[in-house]
Amino acid sequence: MNITKLVPTFLITIFATIAVIYTFQFSRLLGNTLFLLPPFVAVIAGAYTVRTYRLANVHGKAMALFTAGLLCLLTGEFIFYLFQFVFHTDPFPSIADIFYLAAYPLLFAGFVKEIRIHKVNWRTFDKLVLVLVTLLLLTLAIIVSYFGIYLAYDAGNSLIANIIAIAYGVGDLILIVPSLFILKIALDYRGGKLFYSWTLMLLAVMFMMAGDILFAIYSNEYTELVWPYTMIDLTWVVSYLCFAYSFSYTSTTIRALHTKLLK
Repeated sequence: MNITKLVPTFLITIFATIAVIYTFQFSRLLGNTLFLLPPFVAVIAGAYTVRTYRLANVHGKAMALFTAGLLCLLTGEFIFYLFQFVFHTDPFPSIADIFYLAAYPLLFAGFVKEIRIHKVNWRTFDKLVLVLVTLLLLTLAIIVSYFGIYLAYDAGNSLIANIIAIAYGVGDLILIVPSLFILKIALDYRGGKLFYSWTLMLLAVMFMMAGDILFAIYSNEYTELVWPYTMIDLTWVVSYLCFAYSFSYTSTTIRALHTKLLK
């Protein structure tokens, strides 16, 4: 089996294993331990992509920002895990949130760098499609603002808990605008191999937002490990795995192109 088939099979296996454990609640400890695997794989795949492009390359610098953002998320997940299963204390709010929130500006910076490199030309975008996509993202912004910011406020929580909860909604909002550009970049590559890379990147952002919104609404039930609210983790699992596959696919495509050019 070649790597192009091995990677998605590996990632699907990870998701299926975690999903089964979460659904049937075989072991909360095992499930949450395995939950650390997707962000770890995403970071490794991101580092591999940086190495493929090389840091001196502009794309390599953008990938380095993405990888740094995911490394912050991995660190946050690990600290959250320690608080919940080792120290047995409430992980929200905690120092883990500092790392979670640090990921947003890094991801945003990575997208902005790629957008500048790509030099998106909106004139090639069908006007009807542009209007529909704009309306879709505007709707998404309203949903994030309502559920991720407005409903994130809980009078029963501390001030710092509310500030952090709302900050996640704000972080998602700043990623919505680049999402439109990501879609445009993906469509510009339509028919090309990198189309899948950017489509996966867009899906990763969308699932990340979905998880953040659900967490904002059900943070108390989630941190108290109440089922099925713990299933929110699966949205982040998909997000991390989409990032990982996007990086892997990009690396494989670029390396194959280099090999072809050398021949």
